[in-house]
Amino acid sequence: MQLKNFHHKYPVLFHLILMTLASGLILMGILFGLDIYTRHDSSIVMPELRGKDLKEAERLLSSHDLRYELVDSVYDKSLAPGVVVEMVPRSGNTVKPGRIIFLSINARSARKGIVPDLKDMSSRQAHAILKGLGFEQVTERYISGDFINLTDGVELADGRNVLAGTRLPITTPLVLRVINGYAPLSPDSSLIDEPITYSSSADTASGKAEEENSESWW
Repeated sequence: MQLKNFHHKYPVLFHLILMTLASGLILMGILFGLDIYTRHDSSIVMPELRGKDLKEAERLLSSHDLRYELVDSVYDKSLAPGVVVEMVPRSGNTVKPGRIIFLSINARSARKGIVPDLKDMSSRQAHAILKGLGFEQVTERYISGDFINLTDGVELADGRNVLAGTRLPITTPLVLRVINGYAPLSPDSSLIDEPITYSSSADTASGKAEEENSESWW
């Protein structure tokens, strides 16, 4: 039976066969294209980038047909500025060529934070706010006052006052001035039981004259 006669005799079946063939060809094309796009037979073992300078890491990734993107920076004074401190995926993992590798590097200086106005806050709340801003080295110095555990202000370790709104590296040691009631007396002040008064020579002479008159009367 010729194809033309088959088409006229069984038009529905003929079109179903054509649709099936077309669908099969389309599916094969998609699978073949995906295989090329995903490089199914290609894989790269991630090299170790941590501790390497960013330029060296970039060169190494480029040689493996990989790209990178900086997503974060941290500050670690024990590491050289600009080195890679974290990578995703980690070294040893298998990735496809062209994959984007996410890197975190060591900043050249510590991140800075703004010291807020903490006056009249509780010392606990002031601690929590500073730590939430990234300041980790926070201590207290107690001063006398009418209230207890209220913050009077912030100062540096050398005693210099820090105004609200000052921008400082988050590694800066901060000292909270905390009111803790009245300060105790100094050791020398405990020796003073009562105030000492001094009399003039005229008052002394007058006292002696009164004593003599009293004795002569008797």
